Amino acid sequence: MRRISRTGKSLIWGGAGLIAVALIVLWYGHIGPFAGKGTPLEKLSIAVSPTLMSAPIYVALDRNYFRQEGLDTSLESFTSGKECLKTVLDGKADLATVSDTPIVLTVMAGQTCAVIATIAQSEKNSALVARKDRGILQPADLKGKTIGVTPATSADFFLDNFFVFHGVPKKSAKIVPLKPEEMQPALTSGRVDAVATWEPTVTRIQRELGANAQTYYATGIYRNTWNMVASADFVRKRPDAVKRLLRALIKAEQYIVEKPAEAQQIVASHLRVEKETAASGWNDYYFKVMLDQALFVNLESQARWAIQNKLVPAASVPNFMGSLYAEGLKAIRPDAVTIGD
Repeated sequence: MRRISRTGKSLIWGGAGLIAVALIVLWYGHIGPFAGKGTPLEKLSIAVSPTLMSAPIYVALDRNYFRQEGLDTSLESFTSGKECLKTVLDGKADLATVSDTPIVLTVMAGQTCAVIATIAQSEKNSALVARKDRGILQPADLKGKTIGVTPATSADFFLDNFFVFHGVPKKSAKIVPLKPEEMQPALTSGRVDAVATWEPTVTRIQRELGANAQTYYATGIYRNTWNMVASADFVRKRPDAVKRLLRALIKAEQYIVEKPAEAQQIVASHLRVEKETAASGWNDYYFKVMLDQALFVNLESQARWAIQNKLVPAASVPNFMGSLYAEGLKAIRPDAVTIGD
């Protein structure tokens, strides 16, 4: 029997070790913790709106989940999801965080986009905040009052449904357009009597007005979804980047569930608010990476609203299935995709 020298054994074991290491790097470079080591990270830009709904994005960035998936991710902040989506459509960002309403209006205006997942939902993200000293103590008191809202946003859709829900004619109030950053100063200065907007602006206004704030949340009226949207061109050319992004967001989702206090601190830092502000309404949000049938129904409902209010040139509800990109999420979390079921 031929013996192998120590040197030979060392070479054999050394070679086997190198092969094993190479296999590990190749494996993890595609699915997890060691992604990016030894290979350049793939650049990814996200247009994000500073709201609690964006929590999974902020957590994924701070916990390095994007980097673990081989993504060098940069965030650019905008005051509304509507602006975020426009940035993607203009080719200035890869992905956007956006609510359902701008998606509907974009598709019905003849533009294309691809929804890859819903990452958060809430019935208390949108609200109407009014001044009690203007005699607004119940919804009927809004008649004859001036109300600020950002057109073509989820708050706009919520406000219309709020009037219908409470039996108040929309025409009985004066609706004025305001940018998101104009909401707080317009209401606290008394330029308007009420505003329909979203968090964290709602909480900021409540704190400034104190006992003078009368707040009506969207509970029972409208469930706001927060979605990750890309261009159709992006998902066609970079399907692997979509999967990497979704894996990172799923990790963030798990972290939010397991360590809510730490997640709240991360989000508060990004929103530049006190942790207590982020924590106060935390339980009103549902964070899960998914594509469910409820989103499809929501989009169709808002399409009918857009047609009725002549916000779009279209006269019929489009098939939104063409604007949903489910392949990425189906590949890594198939049970979270119920569109079409």
